[in-house]
Amino acid sequence: MKKKVQQLAMVAFAKTHALAQNLKADKKGTPSIETVAIVALVALAIFSNLEGLGQAVSNIFGSLTSKLNATIK
Repeated sequence: MKKKVQQLAMVAFAKTHALAQNLKADKKGTPSIETVAIVALVALAIFSNLEGLGQAVSNIFGSLTSKLNATIK
């Protein structure tokens, strides 16, 4: 699953880069549906990989809470 997400992220990055090059020449300044879809896919790829980070932060706060409670008592 993680490998598939990484592959999707790489494809999305490549397409985003190509679209960014095209947007430089676009004078309208409005994002196309494809651009919005690619940004959404990149966001999904990023947020799906942040689960481990959330657990690490939770562990740190749990440890700090335990230490503070032990110090206060």
